[in-house]
Formats: sequence, C-alpha cells, structure tokens
Amino acid sequence: MRAWINDFPLNDLDTAVFIHDRIEGLSVPAIRRPTGKNMGQNGAWHGKALFDSRNIGIPVTIGARSIPEFETARDGLLEALLERDGEVTLRLIRNDGAARILYCYVRDPDIPYGPNPVYTQFSLELVADNPIIYDDTPGASFTTALVKRKGGGAYTSPATFPLVFSPGVTTPVVVNSGTVEAYPVIKLTGSMTSPTIRNNTTSEVISLGLNTGPSDVVLINNAPHDIVMDNGIKLAPHSVMLNGYSIYGSKSGDWITLTRGANDLELLTGSTSDSVVGEVSWRSGYQSI
Repeated sequence: MRAWINDFPLNDLDTAVFIHDRIEGLSVPAIRRPTGKNMGQNGAWHGKALFDSRNIGIPVTIGARSIPEFETARDGLLEALLERDGEVTLRLIRNDGAARILYCYVRDPDIPYGPNPVYTQFSLELVADNPIIYDDTPGASFTTALVKRKGGGAYTSPATFPLVFSPGVTTPVVVNSGTVEAYPVIKLTGSMTSPTIRNNTTSEVISLGLNTGPSDVVLINNAPHDIVMDNGIKLAPHSVMLNGYSIYGSKSGDWITLTRGANDLELLTGSTSDSVVGEVSWRSGYQSI
C-alpha cells in the first residue's frame, strides 16, 4: 500500500520514510448506539447504530543513508503534518490500485530521536472525526448545480456549464456509488433569503435564517458541521458572523447526507428575486479501506 500525508509520500526511497508494519484503523470503525433499560418491563433498548470517529496508527520508519538525509526527511514529514495546523489529508492507494482519501487531524506529531542518528521508528497517530473513507480515484470528485426551485413548480439551472433545465424538470441526480452515506459540501453564492436545501430522497432539510448580498458566499460542509463565509473566518468552532449575527446559530433542521445510490436535492429561497447559485460537491463513501 502507498500512502501520502498532505502529499508527502510515506513509502518512498527518495524521502527515506517508510511504513514498516500494518496500518491500524482502516477497517470498519467502531460502532456506537444509545441504549437503556425498559421502564416497568423486561429487557432493554438500543437505538440507531452510528460509526464512531476513526483512530489511525501508521507505523513509520525513517531510514536514511546520512545524517543530512535523515534531518531532511524528519523536517519534511513534520512540515507536512503541521502545515495546516495539524489538519491533514491521508491518501492511500491499495495494492489493487483503488484510491481512497480520509480527512484527519494529527494526534501526536512526535518524531523521536534514537541512538542511531540516521534511523528511528514511531507511530504516526491520526484521528478522523468523519469516519467515512472517500473515493480518491481520478474523476471521482463530483460537482453539479443545485437547482433553485421557483414559484409554481418551475425549475431553472443557475449553472453555466452544460446542464440545461426547463420548467417542470427535476433537479440533477446526485449519485453516491459507495457503501455508506456520504457528506457533501454545498456552496451558495449570491443574494438569498432564508435558503433551504432539501434531500428529497432522505427527507433531510437544512435551513438558514439569513439574508445575504450579491457577493456573499456561504459554504455548508456537512461532515464537520461547519457553515462558513468564503473568507473562512470563524468566531466560534462552528460559526461565523454575517451582518451582525451567527450563521451557524441561524441553522435549523438536518445536516445533509447522501444515501447510497441516487439522491434528489433542491434549493429553495424566500424571494423570487434571489440570485443565489447553488453547487454540490461530493465523493462516494466507504466503510473501510
């Protein structure tokens, strides 16, 4: 298996960084579910099964031919781990050629020194809050228009690329070809009045109680539960301010997921004069590598 941390190769003679044993945490993640005792009757109850976050351990060796090569390898890996404040993409290519990607955080960036000045072994510890493993095959990252519904049941396409919609035509189908639900990123650009996105396949609805101007961009990242403006500035872990109030605080309803197979999404706003352009980006999701 080949692996990259923020595009830094982990199994490469040129970097002198190698994976020397099995990677932990790439199978089906731990399952958690609410449970309790039945009041006044026999037995207990269990709620919906959910995947827990994914703890990943990568056994890494730095084996260099010289001290300068060792220090270059160590510095390069540390820089890759910390270049985005510990947020990393872990890319993997299986032995059969299938490509996968995970979005992680660094738990322990320590790369120890040992008695051998050109050799060390350690475990690179990562955690993926979103346990879904996504398809990273070339061409597997999709983007399509999110159609805005107008009064009277008509639909128009806000996109300029070759997607053409006429009144009465349904929204473009978003297909998750994986084995588990996936979390899309939804981008809304332009003026909008209390926008609502609905997945008619899953009955999930998310609404934002806000009004924006023609140059505003709102990003809804459903996996980490983030709603941010295009400048990315957050005043709290899950919020930013727009026109004096919190976007995240104005959110109601569900975070949107894409179930296996076809998903029918639509965008609704409170005014026919809204110029908002919607866009959905997604990858198919899998339970394990």
